[in-house]
Amino acid sequence: MRGFRLLPLAVVLALASTTACRGKASREWRAEDHDEEPGTAQPAGGIAGAAAAGATNDAIIESAWKTSCAVCHGMSGAGDGPQSPMTKPPNLTDPAYLGTRTDEQLAATIRAGKGKMPAFPSLPPAIVAGLVRQVRAFGGVK
Repeated sequence: MRGFRLLPLAVVLALASTTACRGKASREWRAEDHDEEPGTAQPAGGIAGAAAAGATNDAIIESAWKTSCAVCHGMSGAGDGPQSPMTKPPNLTDPAYLGTRTDEQLAATIRAGKGKMPAFPSLPPAIVAGLVRQVRAFGGVK
């Protein structure tokens, strides 16, 4: 019986901690935050760390997919990531779907976002091109 009295308190504390985290203002990583040359800025997160460590573009593309895309699209692009029930992303393994999109359209969607997909405007062109290649590979389309 004692546990039932503590349950409402636990729920309130859990909600309060979630709300407190959301209230923090954030901004995108900029080149002037470090000793990078202007125009070579990498976005925050795993991508910046990989770039700073001298990783290849393939490793950076894989990191970008894992940290920013797979949450909704899933690791294999099938639209089965943990957030997919809420975002309903397209199945990128479907050649019919990919056949209706040009590389330029896919790149524009990555940079500008679409629907519930957020924009990634600061990704370098080489990384965007790599993500487009990866999406094409999921559907067996080159």
